[in-house]
Amino acid sequence: MVWGILKGCMTKTSAVQATPPPLRPPITAGHDVGVVPPPPSPVGSLESRGRTAGLLIGVPNRAFKDVGAYLSPDDHKARQSVPKDTQALSNTEKKFELHSSGAYDKLTLGESEVDGQDRQSVESLRLCFRPSQAQIQRLSQLPNLIRLDLSSGGLGTYAGAALPPGLFPAGLKELNLSHNPLVPAAGESLSNPGVLPRGLEILNLSHTRMGPAGAEAFAKADIFSPGLKSFDVSSNYIFDQGVEALSASGIFTARLEVLNLNKTGIKHKAAEALSAPGALSSKLRILNLGENLIGLEGAKALSRMGGLPPALETLDLSYNRIGPMGAALLTARGVLPQSLTELDLRVNKLGNDVVDSLNVPGVLPPSTKLHASNNDLTPRDIYGFNPN
Repeated sequence: MVWGILKGCMTKTSAVQATPPPLRPPITAGHDVGVVPPPPSPVGSLESRGRTAGLLIGVPNRAFKDVGAYLSPDDHKARQSVPKDTQALSNTEKKFELHSSGAYDKLTLGESEVDGQDRQSVESLRLCFRPSQAQIQRLSQLPNLIRLDLSSGGLGTYAGAALPPGLFPAGLKELNLSHNPLVPAAGESLSNPGVLPRGLEILNLSHTRMGPAGAEAFAKADIFSPGLKSFDVSSNYIFDQGVEALSASGIFTARLEVLNLNKTGIKHKAAEALSAPGALSSKLRILNLGENLIGLEGAKALSRMGGLPPALETLDLSYNRIGPMGAALLTARGVLPQSLTELDLRVNKLGNDVVDSLNVPGVLPPSTKLHASNNDLTPRDIYGFNPN
């Protein structure tokens, strides 16, 4: 009987394997006839994402009307930390996503798929390949470019050398250089005059291997306009030294709304620098200090009256070892602004009793949602040693 069952399974498996998969239909009007497209993205069909077959991905924005049809799930998550007024895209905006150097050559030279008129009106561009230095230099041929995504290697060989002035269009508002392994010379050259446009509003430098020296170079250079709204240096070990230098330079003030210092190796000294009077913009809505080691001393600094911006909506202090006393100081009356909607205290060794007390109505601002999972205490945490 067992052999019969196994034989039946093997027969069914063979039958399934012998059935050829159905062929996808070729692309029809408006595309290269006879070219089989890649499988649809989970975000939407090829048409809804405005894709064409072959080299160019992201034809002028005729097929979709909002940013949701274009962004991938990871992009959606990243956009959640971007100020709301920069998320809206006009229906007539031209967006392109290029993942081949050949496609980029056609775009910048005005050949084939993209004509000269479209080139002049391109406002958003993402390069998904590793371009050469000559190809990066052609960005100047896109005079109306305001959003540029060079993440995940899009900076190409420039990641291994000092960046020259005038590399990026002067009118650029949003620049994403995350996940480019910048050598020290490249990272520090970002602070040289003329390298970064002075009108930038959003700058993402996460995962770029920036160290304390790179942060100090930023602090010494007068490279930012007062219009900077979002600054992300997460997953770069700039340590207290780098944050103190950046804070003293005034980069975190003016119109800054989003500051991401997640996983930067900072401790209590950085928290003290950020909580100094006037160190943070009064318009700051999102402050991410997660996955650092600010500890109890850092919580004390942040709990000073007036240390947190009045417009703050999201505060992430997860994985910081602030302990029960640190949580008590931060949640004391008048410390957290009434605008706060998200407070992340996960993995801080608070203990379940403290977490329960924080959930009592009236302890936190009325609209605040608390995230405090994984705060169990071990005997060593309680007694200072393992009694067993």
